[in-house]
Amino acid sequence: MAIKRFVPRITDMVKDGTKVVRSAAMTTLGAIGEHAVFYDDISRSVSRLEGLLKAKSRVVRLHSIEALGQLAAHAAIEDSIKKVLPRIFSLLKDEDKDVRAAATIALGDLWQRAAFRDDIQPHIPRISELLRDSHCEVRSVTLRTLTKLTLDDVLADSTKSCIHQIFTLLKDEDSKVREAATAVLGDLSQHAAFYDDIQTYISRIPELLRDSRWKVQSATLQALTNLTHNAVFGDSIRRCIPQIVAFLEDKDENVRRVATIALDDLSQHGPVFHAPWWTTLTSRCSGIP
Repeated sequence: MAIKRFVPRITDMVKDGTKVVRSAAMTTLGAIGEHAVFYDDISRSVSRLEGLLKAKSRVVRLHSIEALGQLAAHAAIEDSIKKVLPRIFSLLKDEDKDVRAAATIALGDLWQRAAFRDDIQPHIPRISELLRDSHCEVRSVTLRTLTKLTLDDVLADSTKSCIHQIFTLLKDEDSKVREAATAVLGDLSQHAAFYDDIQTYISRIPELLRDSRWKVQSATLQALTNLTHNAVFGDSIRRCIPQIVAFLEDKDENVRRVATIALDDLSQHGPVFHAPWWTTLTSRCSGIP
């Protein structure tokens, strides 16, 4: 086919100076990769993209990672992608925050394919180091990536070492990071390997409900819902209820609204949460300490 001879040129267009052209090149490579007739050409393009990962331009490095991410979806070129992994790992320490974030996202996406897991697992400590990155975007992306990894039984033990670090970000200065950390709290509640770790941090839920950002409050409500579906966390959540009830009298209308939603959600779970909620509320309304 005539188009086969243009694949190298299309690959090089990933480094074009125009954003629209770069985007079109990545989309085209992804589409071409879906057809078996182009597999050999795409495999060679992966090698060209590896070279672009070393480019001086941070934009070229960034879009090369994204292009590789699209191509990795095709099983026929997995071996070619695996050869590029060392370079992607090295970009976790790139000088540019967007490149570091893109490399982290790419590794999280690649983890979804079994062929790459043995290669990625030894590098989880390198990924978790980005939880301390100076840029909030990188910390947020790393949280979401680690969530994908920690929900896999194979990695439960490997990732437990960074759980404390993950939950420390519940108090991060950036709202997007707090939101991501809260979502992780809810997601990990579905995994028995993390029950003991989560128990320690449930006490932070009330203060997150008072967060100044609605997205953090919303993520907290979802985490609370996930937690209440698991009887293991019943006692820990009950200890939070008095503080949540107190928010019904908060001067901030939004905090009062969130507290009402939270208590309503808890009351839907029967006597486990319903009784403490009414008892505490009645005590406050009647002035009983």
